Amino acid sequence: MAYPTTLDSLTDPQSTDRLNNPSHSVIHQSVNTAIEALEAKVGINSSLVIISLDYLVKSLSSSNPGHVHTLSKGATDVTATVAEVNKLSGVTASTTELNYVDIVTPGTAEASKALITNPSRDISLGTGDITATIGTFTSLSAPLPQGYLINGKLSVTVASSHITVALKTLAGGDPSTTDPVYCRIGDTIRTRTSALSVTKNAGTNWFNAGGTELTGKEIDYFTYLGYNATDGVVIGFARILGNKYSDFSATTTSEKYAAISTITNAASTDYYEVVGRFAATLTGTNWSVPTFSPTNLINRPVYETRLLDWTSAPQPQGGTYTTVTVQKSKYQVTANNRIIVTYLSTGTFGATINEFRPTLPFTSDLGGQPGISYTAGVAAVSRTNSGIFQVVKFDAGNFATGSQGFAFNSIFDI
Repeated sequence: MAYPTTLDSLTDPQSTDRLNNPSHSVIHQSVNTAIEALEAKVGINSSLVIISLDYLVKSLSSSNPGHVHTLSKGATDVTATVAEVNKLSGVTASTTELNYVDIVTPGTAEASKALITNPSRDISLGTGDITATIGTFTSLSAPLPQGYLINGKLSVTVASSHITVALKTLAGGDPSTTDPVYCRIGDTIRTRTSALSVTKNAGTNWFNAGGTELTGKEIDYFTYLGYNATDGVVIGFARILGNKYSDFSATTTSEKYAAISTITNAASTDYYEVVGRFAATLTGTNWSVPTFSPTNLINRPVYETRLLDWTSAPQPQGGTYTTVTVQKSKYQVTANNRIIVTYLSTGTFGATINEFRPTLPFTSDLGGQPGISYTAGVAAVSRTNSGIFQVVKFDAGNFATGSQGFAFNSIFDI
């Protein structure tokens, strides 16, 4: 018998054949052998013969091929349960797409792989970049500090001696619905989706920046974004620091003036946030700006100016000066509108001068007593509220005629 290695070819006797030709007993023997081979191949119920069909199909111990396919039995194909396989129902991802989540170390970005945080929810991008198109949002899990811009920067230009301060996107265009600028003003993130600017034309002594002490001098201006429900987000700039609309003056020639794009509906308590700072010069009544750099154009909240120059015009009291040379006159606006000044001058005094009065870049406030500093026991410096310092002799007498020198550092509020 060839079966089960190959199929047998059994003799099929005809009705006219004799019993001995072909041999009837041989035919029966062949058939019996074939039946026995089939029974062996199929196996009895609960067969333990590992090559029988009964064992392969029904035994929990059979594998590869067989009824059970498990790794413990050496299986190399499917081992998932029905429930596990059904989790793939509806998945349309390709092998390449599924491999995007095949990363080595959670928390570390890998090329062409999904970003997966580590157990502390941290992730390191290494030297990679992230590019995103900013959509609309009103809150952040890490609150945006007041005054900070998202997708925004300042543009300061001068044309025909007129100055324009504008809010632009990082791409340099005007804000729009598809490219907005965001800023936290007060406790709310405000959105600007249209052009926003303020222009101050030549012909006016804006901020008193064209006065005797400051004309032709570069001044640092704080730039603001404010908000009210009617006008929305507005833009402005000023020489001083402020937090709300009432901190500023509406008088155009005042040193506390704020040039604001729209004030028709402004209220005293409207929030105003410093969003940056820029340098500009008013010579008489004509504007100019320098070549901008990271020092003189800043696109983030900043609460002090650089150390700036002013022209001090000393005024004698009780006599005249023959000559006065101001060697140094520097000032800085700091937090809470506190002014720091450094002054040094020399000169030749005539007779009967009992006060030396250098003018200042700001008018001091009326409250409080100034500090007094002495120079070799000869002079004391006293602040006034009229935009000058009074330097008097310690005994309130007249200064000696001839060469005199004065130097002081002082702080005053405006």
